[in-house]
Amino acid sequence: MRRCCIPLLFLLVFAGCSPHVRLRILENGGADGAAAVRLDASTEQLVRSIAAVPDDVPLFDTERIQAALAASGIPDVSVSAPHAAELAVSARLETLSQAEELAPGLLSVSREDGHTACRFRLSPRVFAALLGRLPADTAAYADLLMAPVITGEELSQEAYLSLIAAVYGSGAASTLALSSVTVEITAPSAVVSAAVSLAGADTDIRGSTAFYTVPLAAFLCENSEIIFRIQY
Repeated sequence: MRRCCIPLLFLLVFAGCSPHVRLRILENGGADGAAAVRLDASTEQLVRSIAAVPDDVPLFDTERIQAALAASGIPDVSVSAPHAAELAVSARLETLSQAEELAPGLLSVSREDGHTACRFRLSPRVFAALLGRLPADTAAYADLLMAPVITGEELSQEAYLSLIAAVYGSGAASTLALSSVTVEITAPSAVVSAAVSLAGADTDIRGSTAFYTVPLAAFLCENSEIIFRIQY
C-alpha cells in the first residue's frame, strides 16, 4: 500500500497543533512561502484510519508530494517530514507574477499612501486553483473537509462543527473548535500597519513581521475572500 499524499488543507481539520503559514516578501521582488502542520498521536491514528494507511507505513510520501507540486508548476519547492506525523512544505517565487500564475489573486503588491501594501488572499477560487494542480486522488482529500472556504457554500460555524462531529466524531470537532491558524507575513522593512478581513482574528506587529491568529473554525467557514494585508 502506498503512503498517503494528504494536502495540508485536509490536515488542518485534524491538526493536534495549530497549523502555521509563513510568507516572506523579498527585496528583489520575489517571495518565500512555507506551511507546516503536526498531528498529535490520536489525530494521527484518525488520519491513518480515514486514509487507510497502516501503522507500519510512513504517513507522508514526501517524494511523491514534492514531485506532484513541482510537476504542477510550483517552482523551487521542498517537502519534508521532520517527524512521523509532521509535514512541512516550502517554496520560493522568483517574482510575484508566479503567484498569480499559481492562483489568480493569491498575492499582490501595490503602493498606497506612500507605503508598499501586500495582500495575501485565500478564497474558494484560490483553493480551487491550487487543488487543481494536485493529482486527482490527492485533491480529493480536500472534499473530506466539507469546508465553505473550499466549497463556497454558506454554513455557520456551529453547523459546521456539528457536521464534523457527526462524520468524524466529537473529538475531531472539539480539536477543530480549539485550534487556530497562524499566518506570518514578513516584509523587507518595518511593518507600519496590518489587518485581516476575518472577524475574530488577532493581529500583532513585531518589527518587519505581522502575525495573524485566526480561529480554525472561522477560517474554514468563510465562504468569501479572506485578505491578510500589511503595509511597510
